Amino acid sequence: MSHYVVELRQPVEWAASVDCPRGTESWTAYLIRYGVLAGSENEARKTALAWQSRSATRPAEIVNTERDGGPYTDHPGVTWRTQPAEPD
Repeated sequence: MSHYVVELRQPVEWAASVDCPRGTESWTAYLIRYGVLAGSENEARKTALAWQSRSATRPAEIVNTERDGGPYTDHPGVTWRTQPAEPD
């Protein structure tokens, strides 16, 4: 297995929501990155999208995927996740 960094763009419509984080009212999307241990780049992408779908109602899109090390013999899955960031 290899470690991958998967960057996603998540569309949002949260300006009117009480759950909208302060200072992000004008955002129409955010970027978020996942570290994923997987057997292939495609598996890493699927895993990141599945995890992101648990916290968002709209589908995310893949911005970039990079291999970040390996080979590893551990269990596949998400290793870390960043906080949402405003897209450039």
